[in-house]
Amino acid sequence: KRALCQRVKGDRRWLAKIRPWGGHHYHMHIRLRCPKGSTNCKGQSSPGTSDGCAAVEKWHRNLKAWLALPKKERIRRSRKANKNKKPKRRKRQITLAGLPKACRTVLNAKPGRHVLTRGVRLLRSGKTGLEEARSIMGQ
Repeated sequence: KRALCQRVKGDRRWLAKIRPWGGHHYHMHIRLRCPKGSTNCKGQSSPGTSDGCAAVEKWHRNLKAWLALPKKERIRRSRKANKNKKPKRRKRQITLAGLPKACRTVLNAKPGRHVLTRGVRLLRSGKTGLEEARSIMGQ
């Protein structure tokens, strides 16, 4: 998002729809709104009137300042910040049977087919949906 904020000129309102998400450094997810008639889709909060670029810049400045600290100081501050946090619960393993029907439809798609699920058209490669998901996840 930072790169978009630096390069976009003119009408920048659409930048509010781009939301940074942890671990998504090489791609982004954008949801404009839930498709009509979708029963499982949950609406997101309004992005507001700001383009969100000031918050991204602030985060980037804070990160640069953090990385400029000596390693021992970063470790000390991390330990202090995490001292009172509860330990994270182990994530449960997701199985194909545990996914919503729309996800199973995509993953079970035949090679080279287009899949239409809840108004979203997904282009298929020469792999099955499950093979494609596994290759993306590096398994």
